[in-house]
Amino acid sequence: MQQTLPVDEIIVIDDGSTDDTSKIIQKFPNIKYIYQENRGVSSARNLGITNASYEWVAFLDSDDEWLSTKLEEQVSLHIKDSDVLMSYSDEIWIRDEKIIKIPKKFKKIGKDIFLENLSFCNICSFFCYDT
Repeated sequence: MQQTLPVDEIIVIDDGSTDDTSKIIQKFPNIKYIYQENRGVSSARNLGITNASYEWVAFLDSDDEWLSTKLEEQVSLHIKDSDVLMSYSDEIWIRDEKIIKIPKKFKKIGKDIFLENLSFCNICSFFCYDT
């Protein structure tokens, strides 16, 4: 909600949480809230895509936080090169309020990413065209 580029839609998929996630619509009535029994991150993302009203989708997991310019920078990239249908960004890992070194196997490679990242969860929050 603090992005330099305002978003058109926010969808929260509650994947069977046991906290007060459902109360988010009381504070933010414009958010689309959807509950499902716990089925995991892939199922939650697919449900979000299914319910999205726009062509472009960006994912933000509950334990992640974006820099305020994330969406603006990614949209700019896609405007400059319309052949790019998906992008992902670097990340900063923080534990106990300290920045920690990212293990080598999780480093971003900056090329054709699909096969290189298939065996790891290297693509955290990403931005893609919903075809």
